[in-house]
Amino acid sequence: MLGSKGLPPSQIPRLKLGTFRSNSTLLFEGNIMPTRLFSLMEKHQKLDEKLRLAQRSVTPDPHEVGRLKKMKLAIKDRLAQFSNGRPVAG
Repeated sequence: MLGSKGLPPSQIPRLKLGTFRSNSTLLFEGNIMPTRLFSLMEKHQKLDEKLRLAQRSVTPDPHEVGRLKKMKLAIKDRLAQFSNGRPVAG
């Protein structure tokens, strides 16, 4: 029986939760990525979902929408720093 990526289950790398540090890496969709990058991408996605919900509200709160947009942009800037090879502050 083959697991993900056509490997036998005995050859699929296992990840142990709770053992990562800020400079560790994760296996994500077949690619290795730093946990900090993964965390930033996850936060950006969650903020995007919250922003969409806030904007769809019958009476959107402009202050809440603005706050979410600023937070999302700040995370986007950090992601850009990551892609440029610059260190990203926590």
